Amino acid sequence: MKQLILALCLFIPSVLSAAEHEVKMLNGGAEGAMVFSPAYLKISAGDTVNFVPTDIGHNAESTFTPTGSVTWKGELNKPVSVTFDKEGVYAYQCMRSWRWWVSFKSGKRVTKTSLCLT
Repeated sequence: MKQLILALCLFIPSVLSAAEHEVKMLNGGAEGAMVFSPAYLKISAGDTVNFVPTDIGHNAESTFTPTGSVTWKGELNKPVSVTFDKEGVYAYQCMRSWRWWVSFKSGKRVTKTSLCLT
């Protein structure tokens, strides 16, 4: 019984503190044509990212994820929600556009270059 209570005490705060983020798939934005907005996110364990096809003709699909983590491939013109539970850098793209990045680094700063995150 004590183990169950301990497990619940450890699990419940992480569920209650999880956040939801929205990423819009757009034909154009401040960064140019065919963009995700925002183009970069820093999230925490348990957070969910909702990819929303604000403009038609877009999807969101993973192109690189940490070993053993979630992968996804949304359908064209359909929203897709992804919950992240493993630390790392996640690359994603629209089949019609550039690659973008989601960073999940527990409190560490991540810098972005034109091609990768370190």
